[in-house]
Amino acid sequence: MGIPLATPASRPEDGASWVSAGRGGVLVGTTADGQLVTSDPVDQRGSAVSVAALDWQPVEATDESGGSVPTPAWFPTWDPSGERFAALGGDLSDNAAVTMLIIDPGQGKLPPLKPKQAVLAGPPAWLDANRVALLSGSAAEPTSILVDTASGKATNGPTGERRLATSADGKVIATSAGPGAPVVLRSSKGWLADDGTSIGSVEVPQGATEATALALDATGKRLAIVWLREDGITQCDIHDGADGWRRVLSHAATVVAWLR
Repeated sequence: MGIPLATPASRPEDGASWVSAGRGGVLVGTTADGQLVTSDPVDQRGSAVSVAALDWQPVEATDESGGSVPTPAWFPTWDPSGERFAALGGDLSDNAAVTMLIIDPGQGKLPPLKPKQAVLAGPPAWLDANRVALLSGSAAEPTSILVDTASGKATNGPTGERRLATSADGKVIATSAGPGAPVVLRSSKGWLADDGTSIGSVEVPQGATEATALALDATGKRLAIVWLREDGITQCDIHDGADGWRRVLSHAATVVAWLR
């Protein structure tokens, strides 16, 4: 079973400001200036690890013309195989200019995919090996789009969520509609069908305002939530689906990922 990885808010310049875990304990992250980096394999034998303490290397993939990976790039998230990742490229303050990158660190990257709809800041959520859900619309009226990673074709997805995260196998999705809203867990099929079903939920804890990051483990049986508290500090709570999504651990953190 994987363990959560967290980076302290006080030292983002020393490591990655976002992390996602792939095969063999290799993490991909984004530095504060938008450079994509990968870590040496993380020891998966048990204890928690600070992301800031890891050794990181720049991603040196190239496109078909030999060009380097464009920067800035944000929110890299490994696919179900843990061999390639999706990331958002461009200035996140200009939603209409954001592209999606699909990068295989060992083989280079595919050409950037430019959805016609505006893309909001938020990590891509892999639904399967060939589909990624992205946040779209506006902060006032958020929606989602589903992008085919081979063709770049985008279709409309469910509406109303401001945070999305899927399990590594893509079968379970965690969502949050923003400040004051609970984190709701659904099967990905149920979410796509917008059928109103759920497999659990976690209410905003006392003293917190909203979820700022979500992470599910490989099969969606455990959930990590980074909450923004009213005092401006963040905390990460771990919840166990086998125990009614009860909180089983709390730790100071700003980002979190489950090892595979």
